[in-house]
Amino acid sequence: MAAHAVLSASGSKKWMSCPASIRLESNYPTEKSSSFAALGTGAHALAEYCLTNSIIDVDSQFGKSFENIKVDQEMVEAVQQYVDYVNLEAEGAEEFLIEQRVSLSRIREDMFGTADAIIVTKDGVCSVIDLKYGAGVRVSAFENTQGLYYAAGVMMKYGAIHNIHAYRIIIVQPRMDNISEYEVTAGKLQQWVENILKPAVKATEDPDAPLNPTVDGCRWCKAKPDCHALAEFNMAQAVQGFDFIRPEPKIKKPDFITPKQLSIIYSNLPLMKMFIKTIEEKVLLDLQNGKTVEGYTLVEGRSTRAWKNPAAFERKMKLRKFRVADIYQPRKLISPSQAENLLGKNHKLLEGQIYKPIGKPTVGHNNLTVAPTTPENDLLSGFIFKKQED
Repeated sequence: MAAHAVLSASGSKKWMSCPASIRLESNYPTEKSSSFAALGTGAHALAEYCLTNSIIDVDSQFGKSFENIKVDQEMVEAVQQYVDYVNLEAEGAEEFLIEQRVSLSRIREDMFGTADAIIVTKDGVCSVIDLKYGAGVRVSAFENTQGLYYAAGVMMKYGAIHNIHAYRIIIVQPRMDNISEYEVTAGKLQQWVENILKPAVKATEDPDAPLNPTVDGCRWCKAKPDCHALAEFNMAQAVQGFDFIRPEPKIKKPDFITPKQLSIIYSNLPLMKMFIKTIEEKVLLDLQNGKTVEGYTLVEGRSTRAWKNPAAFERKMKLRKFRVADIYQPRKLISPSQAENLLGKNHKLLEGQIYKPIGKPTVGHNNLTVAPTTPENDLLSGFIFKKQED
């Protein structure tokens, strides 16, 4: 298994957002890879094998194993999309590197990472392409710290050799139909290194580095179940969050929250939801491990009744002259995705048979910048009522 840098590219969003996360996580053992991470590792290995060996048809690897993960139809289709994209980008390239280790040792000796694909064109444009196999969180290339980290490593090694003047950060996330791109000039990338990356690295080396709870910083942090700063921040929002609405006596308390206040509350929800889920999981785990959580104990959860012997019950019902339609639920047609897995995505039987209805309305960011959740700009900022001066 490849070594991982402490200040890794993949963890950069975490330690750049919260410098103290490095200190806190050092108290936790290395976690075993989750099943989702294992799938991602297998997909990356398959993609690397196909690109390295000029295999155009990923379906030829169906059923084979990569990193102990058996290739199924979903992985074939996802990796095929990535391989096709990379091969198209690499046509006529001056430099094409696959699973290339990049080093930022000029900043700190142990800073390095592995870029999935690096492509440098003859006119001095470098594309850093990152395969994301996950289907849970949509990843954007915009100011993506992992991509910028890789690009900085490329700039340090190849920038002058190939006279690279621009860097494209490209995220290919096939299972979410997401291809995201962000371009930065060499000058802007150097500014990012000097003004953002280097100070962030230095901050992690401070024994008194501050804790700064954010969604991006806390999502993959091993310390979040025990982090005092995360608990304090969220409890401030939940407890003080509506206590602070109480104005000074001479000022009339408003009947309704304002649109701005609503926006501030809503922008805090992701971190609060993540915190709630983390605490629920920690309390359950602690109780299962015999630890004491004052006021709580393990009880039997709800369950659904089931047949001890379904075949025996079926026989008894048929003996009573009940029809199959009476004792079985109606059959349900398989979904388009299941049909694609069964027949292959481009099978003729599927032509003209599938449509995608308009999605249910959901909330997303507009082009305006929503104030991020930080201790300096939290829920309190929109609700503090100041007494007007005479």
